[in-house]
Parts: sequence; C-alpha cells; structure tokens
Amino acid sequence: METSISHKINITAQKAAYDTYVKKLLSEKIILAHILASVVTEFNGMTPEEIIPFIEEQPDIENISVIPGETNMPSITGDNTEDIVPNEGKVTFDIRFSVRIPRQNGTIKIIIDIEAQKKFYPGYDLVTRGIFYAARLLSSQLGTEFTLSAYNNIKKVYSIWICIDCPKYAVNTITRYHITQENLAGCFPKDKARYDLLETIMICLSDDIAPKTESLHIHRLLGILLSPALKVNDKKTALSKEFNIPMTIEMERMVADMCNLSDLIVEKSWQKGIEQGHGQGIKIMGQLSIKLAEDGRINDISLAMSDKSYMQMLLKEYGIDGYDVL
Repeated sequence: METSISHKINITAQKAAYDTYVKKLLSEKIILAHILASVVTEFNGMTPEEIIPFIEEQPDIENISVIPGETNMPSITGDNTEDIVPNEGKVTFDIRFSVRIPRQNGTIKIIIDIEAQKKFYPGYDLVTRGIFYAARLLSSQLGTEFTLSAYNNIKKVYSIWICIDCPKYAVNTITRYHITQENLAGCFPKDKARYDLLETIMICLSDDIAPKTESLHIHRLLGILLSPALKVNDKKTALSKEFNIPMTIEMERMVADMCNLSDLIVEKSWQKGIEQGHGQGIKIMGQLSIKLAEDGRINDISLAMSDKSYMQMLLKEYGIDGYDVL
C-alpha cells in the first residue's frame, strides 16, 4: 500500500512534470507569437504568423528536432534563464528570449520573460515580483548589451505573467505596468526612448475558458491550452481550427502528456481520499474533488487530501455540507 509520504512524493513529481509541460507548450514559437501580438505594443497590428520570424533562436543544435516538419514551428530555448548576482541568490526565469524588430534605422532588440504563475497571491503581490524580474532583465545586460559608459545601449524588457488560479475580481484581465513621464515643473521635451525600458504585464485567466471575443483572444487561447479539464482531442481541434495553430508531432505529444498527467493527479488524490475516508466522509470528498476538477483547481485537490484544515476551508468555500465530519 502506498504510504502518505510516497503518495506526496508521487504527486509532487507528477505536478513538477505537469509544470514542465506547461512551460514547454508556452515556449512554442506560435504560442509566444500570440502572446506578443496581444500585449507587446511594438507588435501592434501584426499577426502571430508575422511575428514568428522576429523571435530569435538559441544556436543550440541539440534543440533542433529531427522529426520532419518540426522546424516549421520550433520552440525556443532563449537566452540564459538564470540570473545570478553574488550574495543575492538566484532568480530563474521560466521562458526568456529576445526578439528583433525591423525599423527604418535598423532593428531594435527586446528581451522578454514569460512566467506561468499558479498561485495569484503566494504571500506577496505578484506585481512587485514581476517588476523585480523586469529590473533583473535590465541589470543583467551590463557587460553584454551595454557598458557603464554606454547606457543608451540598454535594451527594453518585458516580464509577462500568465496567472492561472486568479480571484474572481482579476479573471480575464490584462494589466500593464510601465514607466511614464510626468512634468512637475515646466515642460521637458518628451522622448519616450529615454525611459520606455521596462514593462510588467499581468494576464489573468479564468477557471472557465473565456468566451470567443476579440478582446479575450489570448485568454481563450491560453485557457484552452492549459486547461486540466479539457480533453486532448478537444484541445487539438480548438487550437488548430480556431487559432490556426499547426499540431506538430511534438506539440500533440506534449498536449496529450499534460492532459494524462492532470488526470493522474486527480485520480491519485481521489484514491488516497478513499483510503483515508469512510462513510459520509468519502461522499463529501468526492463532491469536493468533482467541484475542484471542474474549476481546474488540480493543485487544490492534492493539497486538500493532505491537509484537513485546508479541505474544510474549501468545503466551506463551495458550500458543501458536512465539512465538520472530516
């Protein structure tokens, strides 16, 4: 019989694998292009297909797939994703890459970080963390993009956060935090290039897949892509037909594996609940698991099975009677 410790280890490993698939799917160039088209002002008016060529590739042969057709829509590995400062610890970016956009006087380079965030409030405000990440993207350019005598060579950065488990007041929103000029005395000439170097953007998803509207395009796409409840074939059909996203062999495999992992996490957590529960308790836990699964709250199912007080809190939240039985 699986022990409580081994159960938690298995669930943790499965959740880690699930998170890895989420990041891999988000790193597909066509997915990144949809995100950039929706929130990066420099790409206003461009289609995702037009944006793809501007996403730089890491010249790493091992990351080029040998499967026929995979190079048409490759994923990116991006720049070095670890930013280390002595005595300050390590910051790891989920997906970090560069884009080069043609302009009349040459090209401009922008450095972008994409973060997939499950907990909306992990004990601090995510916006402050997003600004910190963007600041790191700026400071880490010293010695590579600019020197202390050439600050004008600093490249603009974006830290884009995809928030999955959001409170109701935040769902289906996109919020932009950036630097603006404010003249407190007189009228200093406005030169956006002087200060437009940092943006943090929060994309907050809903538990339910967003409706099919132009304003919620990116919410709907990401909701379909990351949904733990949507079946594999439904995802593939929606991504292909609705968003014109080619289903390469590798992408199909990742979508299928992610869905299978999601189902396995729910099943194992439910089975453990049955082993630990009895009578009415089993019925109550079953009701809660179904509610959480329908809302895409896979992590909460696992947490509830291992934390009685958290389970009781969730039962109250969903208005399920008998929470005092457990």
